[in-house]
Amino acid sequence: MGKHNKAKASQKGQVDFLGIDLSKKSFQLHGVDARGHVVLKKKLNRKALLPFIANLPECVIGIEACGGSHYWCRKFIELGHNIRIIAPQFVKSYVKSNKNDAADVEAICEAMQRPSMRFESWGHKAGVRSFIVLISLLINKTSVVVHNEKPDPDDSDFLVASMRKTSCTANYRRRRG
Repeated sequence: MGKHNKAKASQKGQVDFLGIDLSKKSFQLHGVDARGHVVLKKKLNRKALLPFIANLPECVIGIEACGGSHYWCRKFIELGHNIRIIAPQFVKSYVKSNKNDAADVEAICEAMQRPSMRFESWGHKAGVRSFIVLISLLINKTSVVVHNEKPDPDDSDFLVASMRKTSCTANYRRRRG
């Protein structure tokens, strides 16, 4: 490799892309190197997953979207890995054989390497976006209920006062009701 090539060269046998099929008790792993050669096929229980991932060098981890995927993403991010969450309908087309955990995780690993693959947004940016939408809805609702006018975005006291008035009104109605 020349000194101007900034791409990180992976060592032989190093996992660059890791697909993980999440389930309640056991986790199926499928890892490939930068060339696409399989370097890891493993099944781990819940207790062994985080220590195993912690010992891996930094890599891209692909997970199929499910109820626990965001929890595991946060854990893997803390360990220094890059995460990609893939919707199940996009993984399905990459399953080569019968549906089982090993075939699913291989399909996840294959799908996450595709340049045209769409990944789900998650984590800090998605949380901030949701929080901003929630606050803007709250501001608009309280301004309509309390004052019938648009609030001044620079007036933070207005938001606190209107939230107190709205909650007091709601509590009064509940007690009277």
